Amino acid sequence: MKKLFAVALLSLLASPALAATVTRTATACDSWARLHEHTMVGVNSFPKAARVPKQCITIEANTKVGYVKWDQDFGTTIFYKGKEWVIDDYAVTE
Repeated sequence: MKKLFAVALLSLLASPALAATVTRTATACDSWARLHEHTMVGVNSFPKAARVPKQCITIEANTKVGYVKWDQDFGTTIFYKGKEWVIDDYAVTE
């Protein structure tokens, strides 16, 4: 019984709440602070493109991801390739 409960609990924790789609190619980082830093570097180095840090990834448009939570101030947290990422909330739709 304990084993069945543990398996059920793990499957609930591992599965994302909702499915979402990345609507445009965007950078996702492992924390909001890193995403904010990358965004500010991009703004300050315009028109050159900012280099993507190694703690961040680029997710192509029309990619299906797990939607974890939306926060107006801190971006959207998504579940992609087994890890949680923070992405610009304008790049994701439910």
